[in-house]
Amino acid sequence: MSDFPEGFEPERVLYSGAESKIWLGTWMDRRIVLKQRLPKAYRNGELDEGLRISRTTGEALSLHECKLAGVRAPYVYYVNPKTGTILMSYVEGPTLTELLRKGNGSWVRPAGSSVGKLHTQGISHGDLTPSNLLVSGDEVVLLDFGLSERTNDIERFAEDLNVMIGALKSLVGERWEYLWEEFESGYLEEGSPRCRETIERLKLVQGRGRYRRKEDRRSR
Repeated sequence: MSDFPEGFEPERVLYSGAESKIWLGTWMDRRIVLKQRLPKAYRNGELDEGLRISRTTGEALSLHECKLAGVRAPYVYYVNPKTGTILMSYVEGPTLTELLRKGNGSWVRPAGSSVGKLHTQGISHGDLTPSNLLVSGDEVVLLDFGLSERTNDIERFAEDLNVMIGALKSLVGERWEYLWEEFESGYLEEGSPRCRETIERLKLVQGRGRYRRKEDRRSR
């Protein structure tokens, strides 16, 4: 691939999707993850380039600002918005999804605390699922900020939490309520007014969802 940064030696593909491709490799004697946003032939060229530049820049900025929030995330070593490329540190460890499938829910509360810090810093994740929370050593690490954004919109934070609830329901079935209570407790440990307001807004978001489902059933 011609757009690899100079010195990057690819080892294998970790993920390949419609929006991006993620490689594991080495760069300057470091174990590195390279993420590259892929061009979209169906989009206007200028629009496509602008979207890739803005999303790449936004993701790199969110990863940096996690540190200001006291949240662990991969370190960014190199960014090229023009090619949609980010080089970041490789973090080893199981995802929260993998742990929950093994019946280990002990990291759910710390995960909630990390997300509370993230939201307090004014960052919505955009794809907050257990698969994007990883445990490395004795810390929770947040991954994949491709859909993240800086915002003061409480609705965006509530949507993050609603996505997490949906993922827990799908992953663990009836256990989701206990695990969500643990996650929520960790989230509120941050103690910020924003976190408390987000939980209240979440109830409204869920209420709207139940209303839409009820209306859909009536219209059938």
